[in-house]
Amino acid sequence: MTPIALRSLLFVPANVPKFVSKASTSAADVVVLDLEDGVAPDQKQSARGVVAEHARQASENGKPVFIRINSDLGNAVRDVESALSSHVRGIVVPKVEGPDHIVLLADYVAEIERQKQLPEGATEFILLIETAKAFLNIDEILRASPRIVSVAFGDEDFSAEIGCAPSSENMIAYKHQLVVSATRANVRALGLFSSIAEFRDMNAFRTGAERARAVGMKGSFCIHPAQVDVLNQTFSPSEQEIATAREVCDVFEEAVSNGAGAISFNGKMIDRPIYNQARAVLDCSGLSDHVRRGA
Repeated sequence: MTPIALRSLLFVPANVPKFVSKASTSAADVVVLDLEDGVAPDQKQSARGVVAEHARQASENGKPVFIRINSDLGNAVRDVESALSSHVRGIVVPKVEGPDHIVLLADYVAEIERQKQLPEGATEFILLIETAKAFLNIDEILRASPRIVSVAFGDEDFSAEIGCAPSSENMIAYKHQLVVSATRANVRALGLFSSIAEFRDMNAFRTGAERARAVGMKGSFCIHPAQVDVLNQTFSPSEQEIATAREVCDVFEEAVSNGAGAISFNGKMIDRPIYNQARAVLDCSGLSDHVRRGA
């Protein structure tokens, strides 16, 4: 499937029509209909009864839709069976336990795809790493299924398990490792160096997003429409970054065509790694045709 933007993924309870409606017309890249923490235990069955219709509503408004399923097997099975449809791009998998967990889930999703006559392999996975065990097995987990397109860190659950405060500074080493592992697996790392619960202090939220982008994260979940614009802006290249990337690509491609492997530009040596960074900026901007000329 064609990759989609994952700058902003807006969580909404799957059973609250007004929230779903607002999310469906927001600027969020993805609407995540939540069947897990956003729905009370005694309302989960009724939420499953409306999730397909709410997914259709969001999808027909042009939004890719993911469903956050529950972590326990019984609820997860019922969530997948109720939610999967042609209007659902994928599922968010909380509290991943290990690669076997993902293999089992992928097999079940494949069966539901066959039953519902959906394209084989169409349902994508975004994983949430929320336990110490999962963190230590993250490389194996991210190789467990080609359905995996992204991975994020569950700060609150992880910090509670290991017994530390869920501050950005305490989480920094783990999030750096998440980016490295995601890169090795060719999936996108999502996250913030702040709390997604912060929707009143947008300056603090923006700072957390900027720090996340600086270390290689590509976007983040959020819980309030006010956070969406901040994420979209922060995880998109600025006009100046795009202009500089264009120049770098132009001068390097010209150097390569003349037989050189590097060139000095604006007082800086431009070589293949610098060129690849510029390409990544243009790819992120939807301007990748500019750099696909064989350099």
